[in-house]
Amino acid sequence: MNSDCVILLHGLGRLKSSMGKLEQAFINAGFDVVNWSYPSTKLNITNIAYKLYDVVKMNSGYYNNVYFVTHSLGGIVVRRMMKIFKIKNLDGIVMIAPPNNASVFARWILKYSIIKKMIGPVGQELMEKKYMQTICAVPESGVMVIAGTKNLSSNNPNSWLSQSILTRPHDGTVTVQETKLPNMDRFITVRDSHTFIISNPDVIKEAVKFLKQRSNMDRVRKNNFI
Repeated sequence: MNSDCVILLHGLGRLKSSMGKLEQAFINAGFDVVNWSYPSTKLNITNIAYKLYDVVKMNSGYYNNVYFVTHSLGGIVVRRMMKIFKIKNLDGIVMIAPPNNASVFARWILKYSIIKKMIGPVGQELMEKKYMQTICAVPESGVMVIAGTKNLSSNNPNSWLSQSILTRPHDGTVTVQETKLPNMDRFITVRDSHTFIISNPDVIKEAVKFLKQRSNMDRVRKNNFI
């Protein structure tokens, strides 16, 4: 086996380049990194989850463990994949600004047909909490969630529209409450907006720290088992 692998998943309408600082930080920390890009505005969540599983299957045989770091929609894709497939050596997820409990803002903005067309099929899947609870797994352990609290930012156009829509604290797109899951190992907030929270130095530091700890714990468990 080689070292552990971290798979990065960007958010809706973004590219893998948006995860560049996280990618470099995990490489520097000794992980192998797969910075995966997917057509977030073209496919539904299930279609993307199947494509992600192909990536995981391709890499899982080469590594002791496979971890995930996700931004926004990326976290939902991982949870959908976990609902469909059982993956033995998946043991850590850092979710950054995930709409784990659906999105009030999505429900509001998707009233506009032009936005609905731009966002694609996944947008409508993020609207209802009950639907998301049905299609997504809830990891039992190994989860860290990082939420943003900067509700207004010139770098996040959504934030100018969401001020009267979202309940504070929020990151301009997703409320802090919407990010939470049961059984979180760690939950923190940072003062940053939804768009650029993935480049926040504190977010990067905490994400690396969490998965380093998971990796060390997994290594100890394996050695004790042997």
